Amino acid sequence: MLTIGFLIYFIVSNDNDALIISITFFIFMLLFLLVVILQQWQARRVKLWTQDAVALTAKSSTIGNSYAYTMVFPMKTKKILVQFEYNGRIIRKESGSEHKSRQNNLNGYARLFKKYADREISILYSPKYDQVLILKD
Repeated sequence: MLTIGFLIYFIVSNDNDALIISITFFIFMLLFLLVVILQQWQARRVKLWTQDAVALTAKSSTIGNSYAYTMVFPMKTKKILVQFEYNGRIIRKESGSEHKSRQNNLNGYARLFKKYADREISILYSPKYDQVLILKD
């Protein structure tokens, strides 16, 4: 409530610099809150996936290479395919396949996948949610 009082004071007193600083501060606080909420939402999803997860060994292979631009610098990214056996059947999962309907701008390409491409990796597989989580080496 105190900050709302400051905003009203700055509006009434015609102190434009302080008003701009206050509004900028509120915008950054809202963006920070949005990031925190999105991180908590993703953490809850991962927690659900790990409830019935099974530790397996999988073979990963590169599907494609691309570049993502951060500011003005290109960053090499990869898209991988993870193949593993579960309950006698072979399962193949492509990175980013969960988001095909949403069509995010990276489409399964990430810089992190360079580390896990073209080798055997440890994964957690959730049969209930049909999700693959790559374990950190």
